[in-house]
Amino acid sequence: MATTGQPRDMRFVPHPDYDSLHLILGAVAEWVRSYACRRGYRNELMNCSAEDVARIAADLKVNQRELASLAEKGPNAADLLQKLLVALGIDPKDLDHYDPAVMRDLQRSCIMCDEKGRCRFDVANGVITEKFRDYCPNAFTLDALFKARQEQRRARRRRREPLASGLTPMPVFIAIRCCGPMAKS
Repeated sequence: MATTGQPRDMRFVPHPDYDSLHLILGAVAEWVRSYACRRGYRNELMNCSAEDVARIAADLKVNQRELASLAEKGPNAADLLQKLLVALGIDPKDLDHYDPAVMRDLQRSCIMCDEKGRCRFDVANGVITEKFRDYCPNAFTLDALFKARQEQRRARRRRREPLASGLTPMPVFIAIRCCGPMAKS
């Protein structure tokens, strides 16, 4: 090979398919990492005694096979539920505090749901509140919670609405405190 005396251009020129190949390899690596992580959770459960597994399953009100399936999904498997609740105006912490059984059922259904890709897409595009009813196994319960939340807001607004005379209703305890006890005649 003859050289012309000019320095060769040593800049890296990536292959045109490099970006798509990088994406594919990244997705495969993430799947392997996720699979290993899920197997780890299932293995942790398998390291427990049969009595411990039975106790955990009873505490969660599931059978042992369902517990193994839930454990295999990993701790973040119900994260989309949190995002959906927030999008619907429902505070997940309040729901968990005031009705833990409902929250646990919602989480269990979400964890076992096969529509996570669709849900993730709708959350990312900001259309989850319009589309979840088409595929979410929790749609009926979430609709009931959403309607109850709307009714609470309406009731709160009604309490704040002015009276026909234009006066705002004053709670009884404030009226007594401000005006004092009624004078005796």
